[in-house]
Amino acid sequence: MKDDELRYMKALANLRTSSMSLDPLADYVAEQLGINHKRADYILRKWENKGWWDYGVSLRAGWLTADGMQQLKEADATETKA
Repeated sequence: MKDDELRYMKALANLRTSSMSLDPLADYVAEQLGINHKRADYILRKWENKGWWDYGVSLRAGWLTADGMQQLKEADATETKA
């Protein structure tokens, strides 16, 4: 997983665990991280194909799945070791 993907995943995961009642769209999070919207869409599609991201109506209004959260834990552990 590339650095920008890991930062993006962490930021999206933190939204879900925060006390915010309305989460901003994934595009807004990407913009705050300096990730181009086309790159963000690519990352979300990639995660969707791997079963890490799910959504109802809009790709950008989705959430990390249990598998996605597990992937984040594993990537964090790998990053910590490096």
